[in-house]
Amino acid sequence: MRVRECLLKRCVAPGRSVPVVTRSVPLLPSRDLRETLGVYESLSFENRGAPPKEWDSSIPVRDGAEFHFIGAPNLDPLTTASSCFVFVDDADALHQEWSDIGVREDPATGSRLEAPTDTAYGMGDFTLVDLRGNLVRVGSPLTPYPTGTADVAPASGMFPEQEASRLSPFHP
Repeated sequence: MRVRECLLKRCVAPGRSVPVVTRSVPLLPSRDLRETLGVYESLSFENRGAPPKEWDSSIPVRDGAEFHFIGAPNLDPLTTASSCFVFVDDADALHQEWSDIGVREDPATGSRLEAPTDTAYGMGDFTLVDLRGNLVRVGSPLTPYPTGTADVAPASGMFPEQEASRLSPFHP
């Protein structure tokens, strides 16, 4: 049996259990945690951590999305390579919401909100680059999840019939 097939079927030796990965959270750098938190609060996130000055971090959360920002005072927002992908149920609607709020475009930091696109890998997605240069790709499947399954969709965000032809969501 191929390794990928074994992993998908969670093959293990008799008497052994497989640890379950329950979630992951990106750690993203911020030159100014208070400003970064302000940007995400304007996009309807709320801080679930201590005040930034207390822990040198902030934890904006909205629905199932959670980011951990860490203090990086020497960060250059135009050269950082930090990024993450956020799966949502309707990328177009969220893009419209954030467009209505108004994401500040700033050539000095690269901050911008890019228009949504339909991708070859079966996702509709858009990109937010925050004032610290963190690239946040946001997407939803072009084919809706089968009824009642959105909360148990695979980590790729796609079902087997979609996954066969998908490419990486991190490449255009």
